[in-house]
Amino acid sequence: MLQQILSNTPVWVWVLLAFLVQRGVQASRDREVNLRTLLILPLMMLGLSLNSLAQHYSLTSWPVMLWGGTMLLTGWVVAQRMRPEQMERISADQFRLQGSWMPLVLMMAIFVGKYVESVALAIVPALGQQTAYVAVSSLFFGVLNGVFFARVWRLQMLTQAPKQVQIA
Repeated sequence: MLQQILSNTPVWVWVLLAFLVQRGVQASRDREVNLRTLLILPLMMLGLSLNSLAQHYSLTSWPVMLWGGTMLLTGWVVAQRMRPEQMERISADQFRLQGSWMPLVLMMAIFVGKYVESVALAIVPALGQQTAYVAVSSLFFGVLNGVFFARVWRLQMLTQAPKQVQIA
């Protein structure tokens, strides 16, 4: 059965996986990045989650509200708790970020979650009608997307704050 699942997976899924792994490895290194560039991956992950919701549950229903509320709450809480040494504002929209494996972990969790969800619903379509299953899926993707957006949210907060000048 596993062989059948893997062989029926479209090629673009494996290309996406390779891209996400490559970006996750990049994020593990200290680097300088602008806010727009940093938005690319969270927006991609947001798109994957919204795609799952639209494909399996409908975008006009309570799963989207549950997902969105969970994402906002999680993002806000995590952004408030981020350590200042993880990021430094070096110009109006340029930041120095401490490397972290967390983006790779989050991307893999969203990727694997979407993959497993798609396989489960292909095998047992009735799962998409079960309230508990839909709620857990919405919460799962909401939490992961919230954590992913927390860094961007925190950097956005830094752009609103005046740049601190260190005096030697």
